[in-house]
Amino acid sequence: MLRYLEELGLVVPKRTPAGYRVYGLPELHRAELAALRHADQAIVGSPGCYPTATLLALAPLARAGLIGDLVVDAKSGVSGAGREAKPDLMFGEVNESVKAYGIGGHRHVAEIEQELAGLGAGASVANPGAFTPGFRTLYGDAEGELDRLDFVPWGHLDRFFEAVVQATEEAVVNALIANEDMVGYRGHRTPSLPRDRVVELLKATGRIG
Repeated sequence: MLRYLEELGLVVPKRTPAGYRVYGLPELHRAELAALRHADQAIVGSPGCYPTATLLALAPLARAGLIGDLVVDAKSGVSGAGREAKPDLMFGEVNESVKAYGIGGHRHVAEIEQELAGLGAGASVANPGAFTPGFRTLYGDAEGELDRLDFVPWGHLDRFFEAVVQATEEAVVNALIANEDMVGYRGHRTPSLPRDRVVELLKATGRIG
C-alpha cells in the first residue's frame, strides 16, 4: 500500500486495486513487486533516499521488536536539492556547513513510519534532514531506544541483519544485470554496461552461479 502518498497530497488512482500499489523497496517487498510483472496496471512508489538508508538499517530490529522511539539523523549531498539556483544552496552558503531542513514536517517521514508500522514497529519518527557540501553521497544514522538491547548480546544481533544484507546484494546484482542506457538532462546519455561483461564479472566474484 502507498498510504504515505496521501500525506504528501498526492492522489492515488482508485481504479488501481490495492494489491497493485506497492512500495518499491525490493529488500522488503520482493514478492509483491514480482507479482506485478504481469499486471495490466500498477503503481510502484519509488523510495526516497532517506527512507532507503533508514529502513534498511532498521528493518531487522523492527521485525524483532527492538525499536522504541526513533530519531533519524540523515545527511545528503547538496546536489540532492536539485538544479534550481537558490541563494541558500550556493557554494558560499553551504561550504563547510550543514543545513537542516524539513524539521517537524519532513516529506519522507510518512513513508518511513508506514514501512516501520508494517514491520511491527509503531515508532514515530523525528527526521531533520540536512544538506552538506558533499556530492553524490548519502549516509544516515538511526538512533533509537532499543527496548531490550541490554539483554541481547551484540554477537546475537548479526542474524537479524543477515537477511536484509543478502536481499540488498541480490537487488544490486539484479539491477546490474538489467541495466539500460540512461537519458538525462538535456538528452545526455549514459550507456549501460555490456550485459555479458557484467555477468562475467559477477560470476568471477562469486555473486552468481
